[in-house]
Amino acid sequence: MARLLLADDDRLFCNAFRSGMIALGHQVETTSTGDMALKRLQEIGGAIDLVFLDMLMGGGGGAITLHRIRQIWPDLPVVVITGQLELADSPLFTEGLQLASERLAKPARLRELDEVIHRLLCG
Repeated sequence: MARLLLADDDRLFCNAFRSGMIALGHQVETTSTGDMALKRLQEIGGAIDLVFLDMLMGGGGGAITLHRIRQIWPDLPVVVITGQLELADSPLFTEGLQLASERLAKPARLRELDEVIHRLLCG
């Protein structure tokens, strides 16, 4: 079981992600902005196993939030996700964001998300 934090401004995706991850036995917290995710991480002292960040959202998008997380918790696995297909295929997303542990396009299948979690947390 992993403790996950998802920052995404798409409420439907958050609900689906939470339901799927809980069904797989994970604990999930969600926020709707990068700033809120950082605040939550600070409140709990970084006691999260893995963070998922939407690339584009108000209140601090994925790239900005990723850099802020790395400054405080350099070893915390972070997966950057996007539902913007044109962005998912761009060099910014595929080659940039080198600080991300993984990059995924939405919608990702539940099995794919679980594989990423296991790969990043179990080696």
